[in-house]
Amino acid sequence: MNNNEKVRSAIFIIINAIIPICYNVNTFSQTDAIHVYLYSFLLCFLYLWPAIKEKGILFIFSPTILSVLYISLNCIIGGFYMRAGLILDSDLLHTFKAIPPEYLWGFAFVTVVFNSILCVIAYKRPKESLYPESQPEEKQVHKLTIIRRIVVLSLILSIISSIPVAFHETKSMGFIQSLYFPFFIGTLICLFYNFLQLRCSNMINWLVAIGIFIISVILFYHSKREAFFCLIAMIIMLVLNGGTYKLKIRHLVLGGILGVLSVVLVLSASLMRGYNKFDGGSFVEAVKAIPTYVESPAFWAATGSNFEFVAAYPHTVNSFNYIFNGEIPLLYGETFWKVLFVPIPKSVFNYKPRKMLEVYTEKYDMTFRQFGGSYPVMCYADFVANFSVFSILVIILFFNICDKIYYSACSGWSRNKDIVKILTSIAFASIIIQYTRGDGFSSLCLYTFLTWLTILIIRKLHFV
Repeated sequence: MNNNEKVRSAIFIIINAIIPICYNVNTFSQTDAIHVYLYSFLLCFLYLWPAIKEKGILFIFSPTILSVLYISLNCIIGGFYMRAGLILDSDLLHTFKAIPPEYLWGFAFVTVVFNSILCVIAYKRPKESLYPESQPEEKQVHKLTIIRRIVVLSLILSIISSIPVAFHETKSMGFIQSLYFPFFIGTLICLFYNFLQLRCSNMINWLVAIGIFIISVILFYHSKREAFFCLIAMIIMLVLNGGTYKLKIRHLVLGGILGVLSVVLVLSASLMRGYNKFDGGSFVEAVKAIPTYVESPAFWAATGSNFEFVAAYPHTVNSFNYIFNGEIPLLYGETFWKVLFVPIPKSVFNYKPRKMLEVYTEKYDMTFRQFGGSYPVMCYADFVANFSVFSILVIILFFNICDKIYYSACSGWSRNKDIVKILTSIAFASIIIQYTRGDGFSSLCLYTFLTWLTILIIRKLHFV
């Protein structure tokens, strides 16, 4: 960054911090919070617009920007839902309304300041880091070899996909689904990378990606976000493969189509989970039942639950309530150094470090936690609960590393060297939302390690 950009970034952060200060802390309402999130989001967009124009699609899919988008949309849309009382969980609504105004204001202040810091981290990344460091090396691979790889990996993916079916509706379903997903996305990324080596047209490549996304939603209808991780990974690979980085009208049209398709798929997946008392079973019947679902009285409240707007946002605000009033004490990095204890059984120690969502759920609903349940709390609560005022420094370090990992894949894509590192970096960038949502640093590390292991084995077997 030159001096002018540093001054511009400093002013941007200061203005973001001033936005919530303009409101009365003692009478701060949910309507005020929505205004703060909207004004800050608009300011972030204006600040980032030059970078969006210059750096294009890959910039938008960087870990920092994806995190800002996820958190901002959850706060804005979730805020509207909570203000209108469109929530199926009446106990959570009552708890949310009982949060003192000063704590609601505190969450809004922390959120807009942290969002602005992430935007600055993303903006300062040089343009050159998005592009290949050298000219693409032509590495000729016979098409029959590529097709053989695709067939083998498709069979492996089918076998992996059958795992959650065997544990359907069992107590271990959630554990199995979360554990096997890294193997799924690692194999899928290798499969899609091989398909791109066939040099098909962009239209065919996109159609295949959309087809895989639809299949992923059907497979992951119990936990739809995994399908979106697959979509993000494929979009990054498509953009890198096509070499078209800047946003164009066709990208916006395609984005709109994907948006509509995503809504349809999410609603269908939700019906398959039993929403609106749907018991048709098949995915096609679920799609046909969407119009009836839309007309149901609880549709809007249920949709908020489908997209987690009435989960991640209110639970995160409530977690800040616990942090501010001392019910959740300073954790001193517990949820981060938990990663060191992942392979160690809990029986070895009297106490094993917990994730932030575990800490919060134990405080909010111990009974639910005893049955293995948990509520999502977005990553800002994780940082603040662990490091208090020093969380700003940790956020800067953490997301700088995340962006560096992501851009290393972007710059190295065309050289066909260290493909394991490149594909693992793409997988890491696609699952960063899992951490942003609140699933914990240890889960992010575990997912990345298992994905790397999967890709490494596939590479050693010469299937990629």
